[in-house]
Amino acid sequence: MFPRAAQQLVLVVVPRDPITGRTTLRYPPRPRTYSHAAAGVVQRRGDRAEVEGDHRAVPGRLLFCTVEGDVTSDDPYAWTEADHGPFEFGAAVALVKGCSPARALDVLGARRATQVAPARAMRDWAAQQDYQHYGTAVEAGEVSGWTVVIELNGYQATLPEPLEALSDDGEAVVIYQNVNGLASFQYAKNGTIVRAFDPLLPELSQMGEPLPEERGIAFPGENGELHPMPGAFLLAERLTGIRLTESDLSEPGDRIAVGIHPD
Repeated sequence: MFPRAAQQLVLVVVPRDPITGRTTLRYPPRPRTYSHAAAGVVQRRGDRAEVEGDHRAVPGRLLFCTVEGDVTSDDPYAWTEADHGPFEFGAAVALVKGCSPARALDVLGARRATQVAPARAMRDWAAQQDYQHYGTAVEAGEVSGWTVVIELNGYQATLPEPLEALSDDGEAVVIYQNVNGLASFQYAKNGTIVRAFDPLLPELSQMGEPLPEERGIAFPGENGELHPMPGAFLLAERLTGIRLTESDLSEPGDRIAVGIHPD
């Protein structure tokens, strides 16, 4: 075992226990409003965490809370939960068969704000955009006969119509998580989304029957722990044969990209 980097979660506050003096936090299905906290976790069990500390949250509202945890050292996707990794500000990652990188950019960058350029240049463009009208790069490249799409702080590949278009002549797998922990896993084939679910809260929202490749993968994690992203990437690997690494997302390499202003 090795300690993974602290992960910032958005948790909902329930009333403080009058006996222990501790406040219990629960991962909410859909974050809406937020309060900030300075609290340390003393125990985590399933989707709840007990904290101690001076915080200004009130029962029923949400707050940011730093949660420590462990993952096994042989987990190839432990990097997906790193505090300063590719998912620090959220990301969408797609693996597409039967669709070239150029075609993927045509589909996902229909309302592009730039011309096609090297992905590194588009990341620089995105960093220069105003916060109120933020921009992101939609990147596409090739890996082992598949097209990989990377959207740091983006989500275009998760939208139903573009996702179906990506899979028109093959298949597409999309993994998404935003900065508030909202997550999704989607699988489309021949222009139809055949499977979709929230890897954090799979029992709340599902589309399609479970895939055979899901067998043996526990969502949101083993023993009730909140580790949805490693399982999502493992499922993507089973469907595509592609094992993505942290550097595949962090380093733009020779990918091409367009800049967009998401709605």
